[in-house]
Amino acid sequence: MNRILSVTTSTSLFALSLFAIAGCSSSSSTPGTGGTAADDGATSAAFSSFCTATLNNEATLMTEVGGGAWESDGTQHAGAGTPFLLAASFDLWGGFVITSDGTPMQISTDFTKGLVAGTDFTSSCAPTAIPSSGPNVLLADAKLYPNADLSGTECTITAGTTLTNYSFSSLGTASATISADEVTAKCGVATMYAAEFPLAQLVAR
Repeated sequence: MNRILSVTTSTSLFALSLFAIAGCSSSSSTPGTGGTAADDGATSAAFSSFCTATLNNEATLMTEVGGGAWESDGTQHAGAGTPFLLAASFDLWGGFVITSDGTPMQISTDFTKGLVAGTDFTSSCAPTAIPSSGPNVLLADAKLYPNADLSGTECTITAGTTLTNYSFSSLGTASATISADEVTAKCGVATMYAAEFPLAQLVAR
């Protein structure tokens, strides 16, 4: 089983996820094989300002689990032709498939190579040089709470929101600690907590 745990921070969150060893054994389930509507959320209006790409080959997917980690049991895949959100960190390409119900799934890659342009994917908006990082973008609607036990008045930050002055910390517990200018503006509280907060450093168009 492949599991990646984010420990702290704004800029290293995606990097910790991207540097995952992709050795998974099973290939049974294939959601969105061929890039069908099941995996077309990356092209939705919420992400219209970010660059998308298309898988050239079938890829293993990871789902978010509690505390900011991404995990794969090797059974979930996306087929060639599936659109995804292009991400970049530490001079490597990465990506996230968004299903039609809004669920984000990270593409599992070799941690030394990431995704290889022209081999693993094609994109008309990808820059020639891989950015060292990108804006921190929320990949799905996230429910935040003012208390670490996830109690208090719920506040929702919507998918596609870019977060500035962002900070995140998690030790793999039930909730992660989150702060950002947009969180303060929307929720009226500087520090909030969430069970899931899928974030990526995406590539702007």
